[in-house]
Amino acid sequence: MKDMNDMNDIPPVSERICLIIHPNPIVAEDLSEILHGYGLTGKSAETLAAIQPLGACGPALVVADMRLEDFVAFDLARKWLELGVPVILLRSWSEGAAVSPSGIHYLEQPFRTEDVVALLQHANVI
Repeated sequence: MKDMNDMNDIPPVSERICLIIHPNPIVAEDLSEILHGYGLTGKSAETLAAIQPLGACGPALVVADMRLEDFVAFDLARKWLELGVPVILLRSWSEGAAVSPSGIHYLEQPFRTEDVVALLQHANVI
């Protein structure tokens, strides 16, 4: 799995790139395969720090594991939302897929394909 420390080659949002930040490469690959089935390209990173340098040319979607650093995940998620980038935070203690009042989407791990697709539809990504 590629660590995305050098973010200079990230294409504009229009190219349907989705950033997946998860420490488990198998989970990241599962998400990437689901996204690919809907015409999206998943780019994987293993740390939340990888999304900080993207700025305004960021992805069409960010999917991040909350367990990496909960307080950082929320702060960065809010920044992405301000840029109009939908955010799905993966967590292991929820009751399935959900959307918070802040607009951050949550997905329980382990996830089902149907739950991922429902959140992608709700976020208007597919």
